[in-house]
Amino acid sequence: FFLPLAVPMLLFGADMRRILAGTGRLLLAFVIGAVGTSLGTVGALAMVPLSSLGDEGWKIAAALCARHIGGAVNYVAVAEALHISPSITGAGLAADNLTCAVYFAAIFWMSTRASAVENAAAASAGGEEASEDGDEKKKSFSVERACWSLALSGVICYAGSALARVLGSSGLELPLITAIIVLLASVFPKAIGGLEGVGEALAAIVMHLFFATVGAAGSVSQMIATAPSLFVFCLLQVSLHLGFILIVGKLARFSLPELLVASNANVGGPTTAAGMCATKGWRGLLCPAMLIGILGYSTATFIAIAFGNAVLRAMTLAVAA
Repeated sequence: FFLPLAVPMLLFGADMRRILAGTGRLLLAFVIGAVGTSLGTVGALAMVPLSSLGDEGWKIAAALCARHIGGAVNYVAVAEALHISPSITGAGLAADNLTCAVYFAAIFWMSTRASAVENAAAASAGGEEASEDGDEKKKSFSVERACWSLALSGVICYAGSALARVLGSSGLELPLITAIIVLLASVFPKAIGGLEGVGEALAAIVMHLFFATVGAAGSVSQMIATAPSLFVFCLLQVSLHLGFILIVGKLARFSLPELLVASNANVGGPTTAAGMCATKGWRGLLCPAMLIGILGYSTATFIAIAFGNAVLRAMTLAVAA
């Protein structure tokens, strides 16, 4: 019940005009990473068909594709939309957690290979002022703003749920909620965007409660018993994504910090991408990293559902035949 409430609150800042105007070069790097995740999903599914999961094989592949374009909320949204069983959802989450531990260790090691010139460019003041404004907004918290955030999110969730019932598909609830809040945030950026910091804080609490519940129902041992191929699939998917963005990004003349931050925004989301910028002193990339991460939240659910039905499902059927 509480999970849909987190979706609008995570996307109060999803003003598409601000995102497209404020991301600069990093937007293209992010798109390259999203393409890399999609191709990585195809490659991983070809090598590890997940045939032991039956019809849920392509569905969990699509959910993990959403996870590594946007974030955890997209994983859950796709899992709900495609009616993936709770046991497979939990196993996929466990596989993703293990994979992300390896991934983050790898990209932070790679970040030490950035040249002095690349580090200086990433630390330039281009995005510093904007990021400081964003930090100030996030620190602004009040009971009144929290109540407005919860109330607005509740209304949007009700509207999305009602529309899903009219369309005759409960699986469309979270995608419709996402579409409504992105539309509202883009049409009314000042009114909706003013709740961004409070919304993120409240959404983080809800998401932690949800994942604690999912985690209590599953474990690494369950993943090994239920679907050991999921971890191999997930590791291949993220490895292919990382290889693709590094190779294509270098050909497109992106710096290593830009590529690692864009990849981080794909796989980890805006919070981990911004955390990497702050840790490495890449202040010039901090604000664009947050914006492309929000873009991932806004679009990954739709991309993964369409990609899953059009490509991954056909691959699974071809293997079964």
